[in-house]
Amino acid sequence: MERACLQLLGSNSSFSKVATRSQTTDVQIGKVHLTLKKGNIEEQLTDVIVNTTSPERNLKIGEISKALLQKAERCHQNTTPQQVLHDSVTDCLQNAAKNRYKSIAFPAIGTGNLGFDKKEVAAIMAEAVTYKAFEDQMVTLRQRAPRPQETGAMMSSPPEYEQRNDTHSSRAPTPQITLGGPSEEPMLEAKRWLNGLFYKSYSLVNISNNFIQHFGEREHLQLYRLMEKGVVIEELFEGGHARISVMGNSSEDAAVAGIQVEAMLCNVQEDFVRDEEDAMYEALVEKRVDFERKKVDSSSNRFSAFKKEGLWIVKVDEVVNPSLKIIYDQKATQLRCSTQNMFQLIPAQFCEMVCKIGFHAEYAPPGEAAYGEGIYFAGTVKKAMEVWKEHPKEEYLYFVEAKVLTGISTPGTPGLILPPPVREDPLLLHNSVSGGPDVSVIFSGYQALPTYIITCKVLKGFL
Repeated sequence: MERACLQLLGSNSSFSKVATRSQTTDVQIGKVHLTLKKGNIEEQLTDVIVNTTSPERNLKIGEISKALLQKAERCHQNTTPQQVLHDSVTDCLQNAAKNRYKSIAFPAIGTGNLGFDKKEVAAIMAEAVTYKAFEDQMVTLRQRAPRPQETGAMMSSPPEYEQRNDTHSSRAPTPQITLGGPSEEPMLEAKRWLNGLFYKSYSLVNISNNFIQHFGEREHLQLYRLMEKGVVIEELFEGGHARISVMGNSSEDAAVAGIQVEAMLCNVQEDFVRDEEDAMYEALVEKRVDFERKKVDSSSNRFSAFKKEGLWIVKVDEVVNPSLKIIYDQKATQLRCSTQNMFQLIPAQFCEMVCKIGFHAEYAPPGEAAYGEGIYFAGTVKKAMEVWKEHPKEEYLYFVEAKVLTGISTPGTPGLILPPPVREDPLLLHNSVSGGPDVSVIFSGYQALPTYIITCKVLKGFL
């Protein structure tokens, strides 16, 4: 397969190859990451595994194998078995992409009972994968083409970074970034993130995100490829917080590698959301129900606590998610306990996730996990700003108000991954743990239901 890729792409073509100790070879073709691995296909950890036959080895059972047999019999009608194999691989790739799967595993199709030459199969499959890579690249280029600006807020790079259009200058114009979005606060969040990457004079980028813990073999191979280019990458996990440090030979190298790591995190988070949605809707045995964020009046007295803490409310969105509500109600019936209104302070990037799939410990680990490794909530806005004290330094803060089922609680301790047992019965656990009167920690996201997302701006000079 590796030789087939080289023959198709040419020895001087732009792709990277990494060999690991586990007899795995990786080839990067545009946006497509191709892994060549010896092993049992049923053990591969991919979103899709292609099956070509039945357990009885009956070649008439199984869609791909059946298609190969049927069309091979009609090869006199200008349909060759080789073309059928190519089309089958291409169809699998297109179906995987259409269903938003990120990875797919192919066996050595046709090299067994069908009797295809192994080198020929490798060349056919590599050609299909290469075609898909180039097809994806063309789609990407089309998406990047200039288009009429959508309505909403716009923001260009700061004037000091812009290149004036001087027809007498021989220098190429400085690249610019134009941001577009529905309102001011996400625009400023994006600008702040870009400034943190591009406009630092030192060559170190720190990325704090607990979804780093979800990195698997694919992501670590990508990190390894970045390190092969001279970037130093270090993964750290301290005090319940995961972090990646990226250091390059220059600030530009660090920024580019930092963006690639952030893109990896986005993909991991998308996979996490999809898996959680599947689990939710499988448990409910009903069709998917989308969530809504409905803008409500922020002048209501129920939000007065934010103003007392020097926060100006930009907007309040009510979260409506019928699926989460059903699961939460089931949990309330099971625990037979009352609901408490509590708060969590989260980064902007997790607002949509909490609305869609509810609460998870990865979103908002506290400054210090003194009461366990669960999901933290604060009883007041003031306490939330103390628990997540790193956030008040930012211009915009994002609070989630939630209904929380704390049930039978007990004081928490560091390192807990589940609440401790009630008395001597190891099967009867507390429902939550506490960190004093205003802090509760739960260990199941279904014990909390998001009700409002409150976007606030910190008043200057107040903190």
